[in-house]
Amino acid sequence: MLIYVNNPHPEITYKQYQKLIKTLLLESEQNDLKLEQFERMIEGWFTDKDVHSNYNIVHFATPGVLKTQFYKNIYRYGQ
Repeated sequence: MLIYVNNPHPEITYKQYQKLIKTLLLESEQNDLKLEQFERMIEGWFTDKDVHSNYNIVHFATPGVLKTQFYKNIYRYGQ
């Protein structure tokens, strides 16, 4: 299920893009994440009532947010 927030996503810089890719790849390698698990983490972030964000990809792809969503949506379910 994809969720749209009705706001165009702000453009990101090449430097931000590089950092995003590096952070997401590192998270994937450290936790052996598959695409389906990333999708669950993303959906969890968009539906988490405790998230106070503009839902920018730059915010999602930070170690703290990724760690929180990993534990809330993957780790506690054992997959």
